[in-house]
Amino acid sequence: MSLPCDPSHSPFDLPIAKMVVQCRSEAPIRFATTEGAHPGTVLNGLLGIGLLNKGCRFGYKRAVECLENKNKLSDCSCAAGMIYKPQNFPRPVRLLFHERPSPKTSLFSLELIFWGRRALNAENLMLNVLEFMGKSGLQTGFDKKFTFSVLDVTEIFRGALKEKIRACLSSQKITNRLLLEFPNVFIFKETLNVKGQPARLAMAEGEFPLAKVLGNVANELVRWDLEDRGLADQMEKSRVDMLAEAARKSAESSITGIEIDHAALRPVDLGERASRKNNTKRSLRGFVGHVVLRGNLLPAMGWLEVLALWGGGQEKSSGLGQVKLWVPFNT
Repeated sequence: MSLPCDPSHSPFDLPIAKMVVQCRSEAPIRFATTEGAHPGTVLNGLLGIGLLNKGCRFGYKRAVECLENKNKLSDCSCAAGMIYKPQNFPRPVRLLFHERPSPKTSLFSLELIFWGRRALNAENLMLNVLEFMGKSGLQTGFDKKFTFSVLDVTEIFRGALKEKIRACLSSQKITNRLLLEFPNVFIFKETLNVKGQPARLAMAEGEFPLAKVLGNVANELVRWDLEDRGLADQMEKSRVDMLAEAARKSAESSITGIEIDHAALRPVDLGERASRKNNTKRSLRGFVGHVVLRGNLLPAMGWLEVLALWGGGQEKSSGLGQVKLWVPFNT
């Protein structure tokens, strides 16, 4: 997990925090089958509205105007610009259902992850946003909205990313097998320069592209860390690219001794979802299921933990791409 880069720029020093938010809805939450919708997209769509309402000092209408003005919201210094839509980066506050809400109970829990300094500076804002979300209610495809209240917020971890990785490694029995679960839709797309084929292909079938997924996670982590430190604008773009690509190669080479022992992936097509950015629609086609890795896992565990903490693939800001790590019982 070592990187050939300046230690002062180590992405594993990125400060993070993880919390579990206990909630109670007015009635058990149900989700209808709707084009382009998923519990994660419903939750994060409301999160976006909450951030625009509570994060812009000029109010929701002005925030939307900034967003629609060629996406200039990212240039604003208010929290809406910093958190809602950082330029070329996923949203640094990740909100997920801990488990899909049961139609038999009004109680449910959320996972709230702060990824970096900018996100942690917005903790109080996020509590206000959660309150706003609860009063507004989740639009799940039925006539009524499901309002909810926050009962408790429990901090699970706070510190540097490297400390979280060490804690995970010490608490897990690392053997030669590991299960990666994809509980909600994981969307992985890559550009293929093949004549006669579309430029973007969604890999929902076939062998899981572990090296490419971890490589993308590493590349994105370095770029966000430099951005979050305020260093990216002070460095030559070529320098940023070099550091990010060094991380990508490190992550990809870390799986040299690993093979996919078993894969049970099922393609899922959620349809198309409208994009506020340019009034177009984007496909939400990916997969759910799990893969079992076998081999020398230790060199890759740091990157795998980052993948589990932050998710992977595309559409993370829509609440998709969640990954969980498990040690198989029959190891």
